[in-house]
Amino acid sequence: KLEIVDDVVGTGPEAKKGDTVKVHYTGTLLNGKQFDSSRGKDPFQVTIGQGQVIKGWDEGLPGMKVGGKRTLTIPWQMAYGEKGSGASIPPKAALKFEVELIEIVAPEGGDAGKAAAKDGGGAKAGPAAGKDGGAKK
Repeated sequence: KLEIVDDVVGTGPEAKKGDTVKVHYTGTLLNGKQFDSSRGKDPFQVTIGQGQVIKGWDEGLPGMKVGGKRTLTIPWQMAYGEKGSGASIPPKAALKFEVELIEIVAPEGGDAGKAAAKDGGGAKAGPAAGKDGGAKK
């Protein structure tokens, strides 16, 4: 069973299935051996619930708020399964991820995106984009 522990509850918007998010993460085996981390690099971007990542992430990220930190303890069935992954994740390995939600990326189909597309891509997608239908002055 997937275990979710909120270490820090964020104060920003809440991520849900279908959102594209940027996160920092550190992945370890249950013995504490680290196999991957985004720390010191650009945040990792993923769309939740699209099967782009292991099932434990697709089910463990929704409900996080921006600024929050969460620990996911993921059973092998929701991670890399019977085969494992590469040299660092053995077969049937349960995994632990510390995940920090950095931001929720505006969806492509949002108002700002529609306004920009209607103007042939010339509209600046600022905070007010889309409210006036992207009309040129």
